[in-house]
Amino acid sequence: MLAEKRVTSRLLAATQHTLFFRAVAIFNTLNMSSTPATKEDIQELLAQFSSSQAKILEDKIAEASANFDTKLKSATSVKLTWKREGHKRQYNFNQSVLDHVVEAERKNQSTEVQQELTSIKALLEHRQKLIRLADTSPSGWATVEEYENNELANDSGDDKKITRAEDRAARKLKAASGKKSAGAKRFKTGDYHYQTPAPATTSVAPASQFQFFRGQRFPTSKDICYACGSQGHWRKSCPNISRRQDKSNTPSFST
Repeated sequence: MLAEKRVTSRLLAATQHTLFFRAVAIFNTLNMSSTPATKEDIQELLAQFSSSQAKILEDKIAEASANFDTKLKSATSVKLTWKREGHKRQYNFNQSVLDHVVEAERKNQSTEVQQELTSIKALLEHRQKLIRLADTSPSGWATVEEYENNELANDSGDDKKITRAEDRAARKLKAASGKKSAGAKRFKTGDYHYQTPAPATTSVAPASQFQFFRGQRFPTSKDICYACGSQGHWRKSCPNISRRQDKSNTPSFST
């Protein structure tokens, strides 16, 4: 700040020195003119001269101040560390755009242009903040999303909002990771549940008592009997076998 004041004082002194000698030159020119200059003529010339020189002085002071601010910012800025190269590049690009906006804001005196430049600067500064938040937070851009979703609804301090956003993002990421792990486990074991088969026993159930896993089955018209080769019944219910058994069981009488 002290160095800036020194630069401004030197510019003022140099400009005042220049103004004095130029004023003397104007007076000499007027005195050498064939037409005597009136008091009003002299005052008008001096007013025009002072106005133009004041504008030059103002521009020089503003330029010197901007250069000083840039050098001071470069000298005192903290070197940022980055976890992700993409965040660093995006941040540096935005910073270069922001520097141009600040320079345009300084040079243009239009009220409307000033308002637009101020809005652009605010957007860029906010974006820079979000990039840094995403890069430093363990949850990355999930924290940024939580922070922005609750930024307007929460009136607490910015540090508290960031902390709460990080907590919410961490919980959501943990829950999502748990769901993915459960899904992967189901996919690995399959969607079907098998029962452990019962131990084998020595007794064998009759064929007629055999139960299928979908319930009792009955022969269809396409089923084939392995005893007679006919369709529509099974061997266990084959009528030919039943007739042969009946004949064998009938007693025979000898004469």
